[in-house]
Amino acid sequence: MTATKIKIALAAVSVILVAALTIGSIELKLALERLAAEGDRTKAAERSGARTDRMSLSLQSWGRSEPGSIGLMSMVIINTNGYGVKDITISCRFDDEHKVQLSQRQHTIHDVIPANSRKDFADLNVGTIDGKAELAECSVSGALRD
Repeated sequence: MTATKIKIALAAVSVILVAALTIGSIELKLALERLAAEGDRTKAAERSGARTDRMSLSLQSWGRSEPGSIGLMSMVIINTNGYGVKDITISCRFDDEHKVQLSQRQHTIHDVIPANSRKDFADLNVGTIDGKAELAECSVSGALRD
């Protein structure tokens, strides 16, 4: 290989490396921007969201509406946060007698529960459920600070 061909090959490799570094730099910048945006969303959620690990459900019971396709849940929601919560989202799972999941529904309760208190809810319509459901259980999956 002649010296000229070597210089051309090295120049081509240099161009490729610069292009690769530029593309890598752009991809890195985009990745950092995505992480920053995700962090901003997380911080906003932390400011407006309530700690659901400090909320619980007790005395859960359930039934069906007539003709039996709508799940109706009754429960007590306990808020041990040091602040009131509102717009509480519950996730309910409906299983057959073998604990095989048949339906899962979410329902938002547009009410306020003050700090360190509890509130009873009866016959909440959580939506259409499988007709073979024998078991039901709900948990708090989200809430906003009041």
